[in-house]
Amino acid sequence: MRALIAGSLLLIACGPAVRVDGGAPPGIDASLDAARPDAQADVEGTGEWTVLVRYARFPELPTGGSRLVPGMNLDGHVSASSADPIGCFFEDWVAPDRYVDVEGIDNQAPDIFTAVHAFNDGRDVNADILASIVGGGALHVLRISRIGDPVDDGEVDVALFRVDLVDAPVYETVVLDGRSLELLAPGQTFRVQPDSLIEGRPRTVFPNGSLRGGRLFTEAGTFSLRIPTAEGAVLVLELEGTRVSGRVGDGSLDDALLAGWVRREDVPASIGSLNLDPPVDPETLDAIAGELVDIDSDGDGTCDAISIGMEIQGVAANLVFP
Repeated sequence: MRALIAGSLLLIACGPAVRVDGGAPPGIDASLDAARPDAQADVEGTGEWTVLVRYARFPELPTGGSRLVPGMNLDGHVSASSADPIGCFFEDWVAPDRYVDVEGIDNQAPDIFTAVHAFNDGRDVNADILASIVGGGALHVLRISRIGDPVDDGEVDVALFRVDLVDAPVYETVVLDGRSLELLAPGQTFRVQPDSLIEGRPRTVFPNGSLRGGRLFTEAGTFSLRIPTAEGAVLVLELEGTRVSGRVGDGSLDDALLAGWVRREDVPASIGSLNLDPPVDPETLDAIAGELVDIDSDGDGTCDAISIGMEIQGVAANLVFP
């Protein structure tokens, strides 16, 4: 299926796409614990880690026949064939060994941004994201609280805030994915944006967080991702079934992922939010969405959503509230 899509993205505007529908997959497994280490029972405590997400990147299509793509197994199923109706006729990716979910990876981000590149070959979404974070336009802080055991704790609270820098930014040189990057340095102070709160409580909370073998896991929540781009547009992704996972400690978040799915009907608006030049007509965007559905979000037998996963990395931060 992915080979077909890669060959057809440049031609999709010439005619309607074939709608991809699954057979009768089961509902999404909310816990997805099969490949993960066991967690202890809840360990009472008041520990708290505050981590700035200073790096985020959507994976690109692998080359040379590789199937290595970071992401999560969002549907709880390993689809080893494009003939598998449970996997919506997509063969799953395989993640690099540094991640916990290695098999059954659901992530259509490489195909989505290949399509964006096909419409505008000068558009680099990942460069836009990094520039926006480094420039302070898309800053998020992850707060993990109620920590009793920093390695194995069966229940911790996880919240995500949009934030602004309090003082002038400080940077450091970091090597990530073989590239030398100037990223925000650890230990800086950020102020929570008021719209990240509801009556003083965090608007974005990831339920049933746990620490297992030094890694953070959450169950599915929702998250509205908005990232300003170099062209003055704002990339908008309304993510459902969103999970966060990564190696976490007091002052670090590494080998981490944020993944979920976008409803099929929301994809045209998400791509349209990039304000591509020349503009892409809505019928073409809708056709692309129809080509890429790979998640049956409610287990009703119809594939209705598109998986999205991005790599993230973070460092210690301080948080103040408005």
